[in-house]
Amino acid sequence: MTGLIIDPFSLAYPANGSKEELEEYINMLLELDQYTQESSLDILISNNTSDILVLENNFPYWDELKSVFERHGINYIQPSDLITTIGRILKLKKIEDLGINDVLYSYLTLEEDSICSRPRNYLEEFKRIAMIACIYTILEYNQFIFSKGDFEESIFVSGDLIDIEKEEHISIEIPRNYSCIIPLVKNFEEFFFRVNPVEVWTEKLYEEAIKISIFQRTGSYEDANWKFGHSFFRSAQDKGFLSEGIKIKRLIRSIVDTILRENLSETHWLRAGQGANEPQVTRGNDRAWRKDIDREYHLHYWETEDGIEFASVVVHNDMSIPA
Repeated sequence: MTGLIIDPFSLAYPANGSKEELEEYINMLLELDQYTQESSLDILISNNTSDILVLENNFPYWDELKSVFERHGINYIQPSDLITTIGRILKLKKIEDLGINDVLYSYLTLEEDSICSRPRNYLEEFKRIAMIACIYTILEYNQFIFSKGDFEESIFVSGDLIDIEKEEHISIEIPRNYSCIIPLVKNFEEFFFRVNPVEVWTEKLYEEAIKISIFQRTGSYEDANWKFGHSFFRSAQDKGFLSEGIKIKRLIRSIVDTILRENLSETHWLRAGQGANEPQVTRGNDRAWRKDIDREYHLHYWETEDGIEFASVVVHNDMSIPA
């Protein structure tokens, strides 16, 4: 599984910034708000985020925003709308909701100067988030951190975990040293290009994995007209396409090929019989197609007036398709 943690520093209002810095901040918040509403992935903040923004005087208030917007001639968004947007972001699911409430650590190192030079409250919260993210990564729940600044694509985190406040389902050894590499991103485009759709391909996130894979090919997160049929996942599970990484990768590729109408040489009519002149299988006005996944497995789907309906995953000599 994969999640994205919003670093509190990325939400800090540039109180004395230039017009360019303010517009960059506004656009980041609008993009963040858009994708948190469209994406089914875990997009998280920490419990301490609101308090730190207030403590560091980095929470924008209406009177100040109104004055700044007028001074810079910003009229494409109202101060009240921006505050509402921030409010929605601060109500996102918390990283602590995943099961780790807090950590006590020592000798934690971050090999990234631009992060280490931040104000103390932001730095300490980043360290805490990074340690929690490191533990989740070791538990195979990969976490990206969304932040701002001049940094590399990832950060090496190492620290001695002394104690942990957690729920019972989290199994972790203490005390011991934990070290890992956490990927960092500055925007959602970068995040979606770097996420592995195979890792996203889990229950309740199958459609999200396809949307991300489409984004990686086209640069667009907009949904197309397609759906999974009532028997699709049962047929996929029976053949290992919900659990085996290589098979999942091939299935996602075939599904995206079909949606984008690419690699059409691997797509054929699903015929009513074995003869070359047999007609295509139909369901009313819907027409059945057969797409190669590999030499052994094939993807059967319906092309309907409302879009594509992925019906089943079958072995090579299976010409059936669920109605």
